[in-house]
Amino acid sequence: MKRNVLHASVAMTASNGGCKERSRTKSRIVAASASVLVLGVLQGCGGGGGSGGGGLALSLAASSGDKPAMASDTAPSSKSETLPVSDPGECLTAPQPGSIADVGNGIEGVWEAPPLAGGFSGGSMQIDSAARVQGSTFELMTLSGAQFPRLDASFYGDIVFSAANSSWQFNLGSGVLYPEIGNPKPLSGNGSFSANSTLSGNYTVGASASRTFGPWAYSPGNSLAVDSTVLAKRWGDLNAATAGELVVAPDGSFTGAISPMMAYGLGMCAFSGSFRHRDAGTLKNDLVFDFVATDVAQPGQTPCRMLDYRAGSAHVHVTQATAADVCKRSMSLWMVFEDAARKPLASINFYGMRPAPASL
Repeated sequence: MKRNVLHASVAMTASNGGCKERSRTKSRIVAASASVLVLGVLQGCGGGGGSGGGGLALSLAASSGDKPAMASDTAPSSKSETLPVSDPGECLTAPQPGSIADVGNGIEGVWEAPPLAGGFSGGSMQIDSAARVQGSTFELMTLSGAQFPRLDASFYGDIVFSAANSSWQFNLGSGVLYPEIGNPKPLSGNGSFSANSTLSGNYTVGASASRTFGPWAYSPGNSLAVDSTVLAKRWGDLNAATAGELVVAPDGSFTGAISPMMAYGLGMCAFSGSFRHRDAGTLKNDLVFDFVATDVAQPGQTPCRMLDYRAGSAHVHVTQATAADVCKRSMSLWMVFEDAARKPLASINFYGMRPAPASL
């Protein structure tokens, strides 16, 4: 599948997975203005696909004329107020059986860019077993006297890699540079990698100057074997206020909705669908899904803009941190939504995880 469109995204979390209430509050306060300015993701704390916690990316079709949710976009239901924000597990110290790090080819998986000042994520990319890549890098911007990451570049396409020479190069690819997020250009680049460890090099988008690519670090999430015990959860931040909420059943089916606070990006949507592994019969942390979106906008709210979306890809992003000599991991569910032509258009990151209710 050739990937022709990329989401724009902005991270709002420290890369070490630490989460403080003031950070979450600040991200919500600036949500309306920051997303419109950068056409990006607002993330909360708790890890995320190169970005961290809950948030959603605007479609590339969105314009600066998009308005924040109106006052009539009511607050989320309080039904989840008693649920904990997250349920961190023990740190992954070795590849779990069946994980990408255990059975992969050394270059597939999620890779993390060097962090920005202040601990913000510098970006992330995912390479599947067919050597198709999709990713974004970020840079810092100043908004209301505070610094936040915004999209610097997005890239997608196919790569060729040689395990014998520890080298890689883009084959068929396109890229976009901020602020020209709706104007994909030819992408070229090459470099070297160390299997399951680091990847670096240089790349060029169109006629732009060559940019340093990395060094990218192999994500700990590649050591996670994803089965129903990992995926069957209620995903979303406290009260589902930042991104929304997603409930996944043991058979991989799911239901969810976008929060009113973030609906100006993709509208007031509810959706249902089902996850499965991209490589059937494996436990790799590389998922695909089919789904149907429904418009649930009330008068004065933004209508759902996902009605033509039918499928997407996903992975469980893992962030690990040590406090008081105890290492814990936090997990978020990163979903990239695609239209009927399978083109990636937007993304939502449901961060934190909570046990699913007894009846789904």
